[in-house]
Amino acid sequence: MKINTRNLMIFPSVLAITLMMSACGAAVSASEPSQSPVSTGAAISAIEAFGVVESTRVLNVGIPIQADILELNVRDGQRVNQNEVLAVLDISESAYRIAQKKEEISSFTQDIAYTETQGTGKQADIARLQNDLGNARRLLAEDEKEMARKAGLLKQGIIVQKEIDDQQEKVASQKKTVRDAELALSGAKDSTGLSNTEKANLVAQKRSQLKRLEAELANMEKSMETSSLQAGTVHSPMIDAVVTEVQVRAGDRTTPGQKLFTLKDMDALVVNADIAEEFIKDVKPGMAVEIVPVSDKSKTYAGKISRVSVIAVSRNGQTIIPAEITFDQPDDFIFPGFNVNVSIPMRQAGME
Repeated sequence: MKINTRNLMIFPSVLAITLMMSACGAAVSASEPSQSPVSTGAAISAIEAFGVVESTRVLNVGIPIQADILELNVRDGQRVNQNEVLAVLDISESAYRIAQKKEEISSFTQDIAYTETQGTGKQADIARLQNDLGNARRLLAEDEKEMARKAGLLKQGIIVQKEIDDQQEKVASQKKTVRDAELALSGAKDSTGLSNTEKANLVAQKRSQLKRLEAELANMEKSMETSSLQAGTVHSPMIDAVVTEVQVRAGDRTTPGQKLFTLKDMDALVVNADIAEEFIKDVKPGMAVEIVPVSDKSKTYAGKISRVSVIAVSRNGQTIIPAEITFDQPDDFIFPGFNVNVSIPMRQAGME
């Protein structure tokens, strides 16, 4: 006989009724000779439990840069292979920002070289500050343009208010940068040349700013070189995977770090099963298991218990112990999310 761990809760009631009937029988026939107990149950052959197929390797696919989705080649439930193109992106805006950063670094480098070799007289300071002010105003115009675009997206319900708040902070910060640059230029026009000490301090300050700009550029270029993002296309890094939780569509504009969809590795499938606590002492890693999918009970798969949790949980009013079961040889019929019945032969636990 097999024990189904989902039906254990009815046993106490049946046992109580049996004991009451036995007690009544004893009272009526107390004068009759006693008889030896007779076993009325069959031997337990296996523990049965319920489980769900899951993948132990799940990858949330996103990109660390802003991009427009030109093509989306996947849908929920679609199976994909390694290096298959999953999406095509327009990353020209991010590429343009990288080019701008490189120009800014080049300008800073030239300015430092000029300051060190030609001095920091009045005309050199004015030229530098005029360049700084021009860059600050250009960046402010870009930020304000982006603010207007995001305001339109908010009205359409495409983005949330937090993105607007973040952009407003960015605009306010850039406005302050413009004001500071204007004040610095105004002061330079009325000032005289710097002393050697002031010159040395200015060069040190510029080198610190240059180091920050170079770090920003390195991060931007690194973001463009992620393993799944190649020249504006998103590729699958998994040999065999299924796509789930698609959250974008063609025409969408992504934000840095936004999730596009999820990949579940088909080569890392397991069964997460619920074992009733009454039998957990008899379930050990390495024990053989028979797996039968609910969707086709004519199919049977062999597997082994790979892990048994040391923490019990309450589920549907019953205390169970989670256990992980690996497939010996899964096939293309089994997918993540499938419900399965599992049978653990008791003979392995010495309970026959």
